[in-house]
Amino acid sequence: MVETQESQVEDLKFVHGRGMNSRSEVYKLPADSVEMQRLAVQHRLWKLLELDLYPLEVASRVADVLRSSNGERPRVLDLGSGSGIWTVEMANKFPDVEVIGFDLVKNADITVPSNCRFILGDLTTDLARFEGQFNLIHCRAVTGHLTDPSGSLQIIGRCLKPGGILITGGGDSTIFNKQKEVAKPAAEGEDNHGRSWIARRGPVAQGRGAV
Repeated sequence: MVETQESQVEDLKFVHGRGMNSRSEVYKLPADSVEMQRLAVQHRLWKLLELDLYPLEVASRVADVLRSSNGERPRVLDLGSGSGIWTVEMANKFPDVEVIGFDLVKNADITVPSNCRFILGDLTTDLARFEGQFNLIHCRAVTGHLTDPSGSLQIIGRCLKPGGILITGGGDSTIFNKQKEVAKPAAEGEDNHGRSWIARRGPVAQGRGAV
């Protein structure tokens, strides 16, 4: 089935010809259909890296936490779901599990199985309602966009049920200029040639893992 949802265009504001989310001034990347296509390619690269939807070394743990217990349906939360492809593929892989994608914008062009849905929101302000509700939380390529990654991870962790797991991954957000030097932070009202707005927060080295 195709999920009934608002037009993605209505959720965007357009800046220099690109659709940007209208819920957060912190997240600086576009959220339009072109970006959704890029995120789909990124997802496929992650699958090649991990050999699955998550690291193989945690596969047995994932299977354990997503096994029904006392008739209760396990729940998965995909924070910063982006294109929604990981969310949908996870729902197809575990048809007895409820899978929820959470992001600033919905991808309007994705087919959604019956055990999957998407919720709009900002993970820095809208997660309190999910406290203690999920067996597994997936948060990939997200923390590098946050002003307080450590604090946000603590908030995310509180959304887990006892014994639940958080799988998170990302890259090194250090930005280099054309001379292959670390780019200086951009600043308002200055000549920012060769500088970076992302560099304002400094490099955030990240790896992958599960807790």
